[in-house]
Amino acid sequence: MKILVIGLGGVGGYLGAFLKKTDHKITFLCRGKRFFFLKKNGLTLNSQGKKTHFSNLDVRNEISTNEEYDLIINTVKLYDFDSILNQIIKKVKNNFILLPFQNGIYSEEKIKNLLGIKKTYGAVAQISSVINSKNEIDHKGKLATFFVGPYNRLKDDKLIKFCLDCQNVGLDIRYSENIEQKIWDKFIFLSAYSGLTTLTEKTIGEIFVNTILKKNLLELCLKLINYHYYLV
Repeated sequence: MKILVIGLGGVGGYLGAFLKKTDHKITFLCRGKRFFFLKKNGLTLNSQGKKTHFSNLDVRNEISTNEEYDLIINTVKLYDFDSILNQIIKKVKNNFILLPFQNGIYSEEKIKNLLGIKKTYGAVAQISSVINSKNEIDHKGKLATFFVGPYNRLKDDKLIKFCLDCQNVGLDIRYSENIEQKIWDKFIFLSAYSGLTTLTEKTIGEIFVNTILKKNLLELCLKLINYHYYLV
């Protein structure tokens, strides 16, 4: 497969490091200082006490016109999503799979409205990873699980094979037959989590060791779940 990874921050950098271990042809897209750094120095991932480095990357700062990719992984921040999506639609010409790793439900709904449900795929990242002061990717903790799947819930052999290829090199990407539920599960948790951490000015770790605050978090999640199902 020809795979394009857009955005080389915490999520894109982590995914990209593992994808470089596969037999697929990987192209990276990023901008500004990040582009020049990766072009010169390559990509470094620090995860589980191990440092992995990849040099001589195929890294670019724009999408070429009439480019062809089998799969596109989009990890840009949500405020850049519309611009990148428009570039993809205008410049990439073949029947690609687009995996949007943005929090919330906006990106998948945007794709569905523009391209139709048959071309809409969902993606969920469960990981804490950042760019450190050395421009390396630091994976925090042990959790690093990703879910992908088509919105129409029909079996997608190409995406299933991609997930298996990733799992063979240690990247935990799982094919989901109901990716919308995974997206909403994360969205609901993040909504409750962000609200309570802001209100209490405490970290999620501090909330979980406090019996009352942990109960409050769970109650918020349940209320949001009930509200979601009321809407649908």
